[in-house]
Amino acid sequence: MWVICFGFSLGSTKAFWAKGIAVLADYSNRAVGYFAVDYDHQFQFAHKLADAAQALYARLKPVHLGVGPDLYIMRDPPRRLLAHIGSKKLYFQTLGSYQWTEFLTDIIASAKAGIETLGVRLFQRIGFRISAFLPLKMTHAEICDLAFGGYLVPKQDLADVAGPIDDLLVQLYGTRRSLKTRLSIAPQTAAQASASFLVDGNLEAVLEHKWLDPGLREFHERIAADSLWVDIDLYQTEKDSSLLEAFLEEAVPEAMRIIDAAVARLMGTV
Repeated sequence: MWVICFGFSLGSTKAFWAKGIAVLADYSNRAVGYFAVDYDHQFQFAHKLADAAQALYARLKPVHLGVGPDLYIMRDPPRRLLAHIGSKKLYFQTLGSYQWTEFLTDIIASAKAGIETLGVRLFQRIGFRISAFLPLKMTHAEICDLAFGGYLVPKQDLADVAGPIDDLLVQLYGTRRSLKTRLSIAPQTAAQASASFLVDGNLEAVLEHKWLDPGLREFHERIAADSLWVDIDLYQTEKDSSLLEAFLEEAVPEAMRIIDAAVARLMGTV
């Protein structure tokens, strides 16, 4: 955990990030992870869904199992992990990003077991996403200023279309090898970071008890400060279901690498 210290100059902060640290290795507790597979509903799925959920459950070994309309929900509070499988979607979510390295083998095995048992042959979309709130030991205004030059033209060149600029959001779309990419970067005030985090309605599902487990409150307290929000979504469309494992083995390290590169570019250390 980073203890926030005051009195750092912009130069010393840049020097720190120039060391090339792996961002999410140090700030996993400021990130949320998502993995989703979408597929077309087939009539036979209704008869196979319970078996598919059992296959997923047997390999993931979550603490809690619930049943909803056309849906099986699995919660594992010790690992801050949520999974569900239904007739149109397989979904995992984590509070933290460490799960995608420490438990990736379990996630892949359970996801494959569920998909194969359900009989899915084609994915309409398969995607992995990390959303992180990174402390740069800077104010919101300082982070905004760094985006000009790293990602945008100089601020003064935009004065005729935007006037004095005091906030921004950068979104970049592209392709990295076999993966489509959507990278979003924005400086956030404490209020903006809080609002971004609190709109996620699934997060209480990773708690043991939503009134007693302090996990969400502690996460919120960590990110409620001026920070850099980095959100990376890697995905493929119209893919054979046999490629699930290959997708995650490529997408997870690539997401981590892109976040490192995004911060390095902002800080001017590339």
